[in-house]
Amino acid sequence: GLAAVGVFYFYITSTSGMVLDWGPDVRALENKVCVVTGATRGIGRGIALGLGEQGATVYVTGRTESDLRKTADEVTSKGGKGIPV
Repeated sequence: GLAAVGVFYFYITSTSGMVLDWGPDVRALENKVCVVTGATRGIGRGIALGLGEQGATVYVTGRTESDLRKTADEVTSKGGKGIPV
């Protein structure tokens, strides 16, 4: 799927072809679990934080443990639940 973070809306396409479109005040992913690879920097980090803002539980992976913990803590501070893997 495609996710744009830092824009006005997120667009995620599921395997069924359905597109979810939501604004910043909707917690559309509350009680959902996501996995983001490369979540310690760049686009992966932005996606992880954006998913956290939407209330998701986000498992984050990356190369360094300290950066993983930092990203996971930021996901949690934005309203989701960040879990470093």
